[in-house]
Amino acid sequence: MLSLHWKYININYMFIEVKAINAKSGYGRYIPFDSDIALILEDLRLLAPPNERVFPISVYALRSCFEKIRLLAGLPYLRFHDLRHEAISRIHEMGLTLQNNCLSGLQPIYL
Repeated sequence: MLSLHWKYININYMFIEVKAINAKSGYGRYIPFDSDIALILEDLRLLAPPNERVFPISVYALRSCFEKIRLLAGLPYLRFHDLRHEAISRIHEMGLTLQNNCLSGLQPIYL
């Protein structure tokens, strides 16, 4: 996500395009988002030129911030990946099951 560029975000149709070459799984996909996220992205776009990354922060800086917050919160065993699992679980609990595979990056199962 830190390498996401503005050219892969379509605010009008509310989706992010993940190219296969950039995906950990090797499969491209479109990740939908809602109007609340669109408003946040529009505000963020005003802060950076369109050809720049959406989140201009290094992996090291993100890791450092996460470690500080994790320790201040008293959660020494929490991993960054745990947040992804928690978010997907909460989305599922909200009943948004059709988009879960797309949001998580998991491939759909066809029977």
